[in-house]
Amino acid sequence: FRILVPIALLCLFGSLVFWRARRMNAMCPKDKDAYNELRKFKRLPGQYARFNPLIYALENVLPVVRLGQDDAWGPNPQAKPESWFPNRPRLAWTRWLPGMNYKWLAILRWVLILFGWGLALILAAAIGGRFK
Repeated sequence: FRILVPIALLCLFGSLVFWRARRMNAMCPKDKDAYNELRKFKRLPGQYARFNPLIYALENVLPVVRLGQDDAWGPNPQAKPESWFPNRPRLAWTRWLPGMNYKWLAILRWVLILFGWGLALILAAAIGGRFK
């Protein structure tokens, strides 16, 4: 069960990045009406699923788990790249971090999915080996 460590680390890393991306409006609802309401009124429709970065990352790291976040949310193709800490001059050294834009978030999502499939296969083999 040591395979759970890299799964947990990927989930933690992904959730931190997606949390920050949502705060920078680089993550948006996939539903057109919910997206328009969020853009106009700065709020989501009452019935629309709220964004949870940990669940979103978990769904992408373990693609066999479907909790609805990946179906409802995704990287915003209209997001403009921004600095991670625009108002903090002491954190200017972080400018090497990639900006929160669609391309970078989409690549991160696919990397999490690919690593997740590999880790899920190893986890399934480990669990299967336990029950032999």
